[in-house]
Amino acid sequence: MYFDFKKLDRIIDYWLLPAYHFEGPWSVMTAISSSYLRADLMVLNHLKILPPDKILLGIPTYYLPVVVDSTVKKIRLSSRLKVNFTPNQQLSTFRQLCEQAAKGGLTVVHNESSTVNSYAFLKNDFVSFESSISAVNKMRLVFEKNLAGTFVASITTDDYDGKACNCGNFHILRSINNALRGSVSEVKTCP
Repeated sequence: MYFDFKKLDRIIDYWLLPAYHFEGPWSVMTAISSSYLRADLMVLNHLKILPPDKILLGIPTYYLPVVVDSTVKKIRLSSRLKVNFTPNQQLSTFRQLCEQAAKGGLTVVHNESSTVNSYAFLKNDFVSFESSISAVNKMRLVFEKNLAGTFVASITTDDYDGKACNCGNFHILRSINNALRGSVSEVKTCP
């Protein structure tokens, strides 16, 4: 399918580029679903056909959990996924991740190797998620590429009252806001 972006651009106020869900239930192995590098590549490709002042970069607060194959002994990035699974919906939002972490049993990994995103797993249920650090890093793209700004598709999936993560209300949104205002001194990682 082909779209004439130049014609469409005349009638569209902003282009929403969701920098997430690059990986999910259709994948064959665990991976970072909203990596900075893939977001950067996506922005660069769209800048070839769209003006930067009309692009809004999307940051997720909801996720696509997957199930790791039961033969995998140690879950990490690139672990083989189970085929035909029912995902654990209790790991599909930032708030739910915080709630699961508080209950115990959830393993959270931040910044494995050179990756600037995070993932978590509970038994064989795996989910890659946007941490406050990776969200702040993506705000660099907004500034470096002179984009119009950012968007979050669902604010109710953030920790809206601050009770699940104990990191203050709307932890991801506040991190994004602080980065856009240039007032990031230290970013607290949750969960």
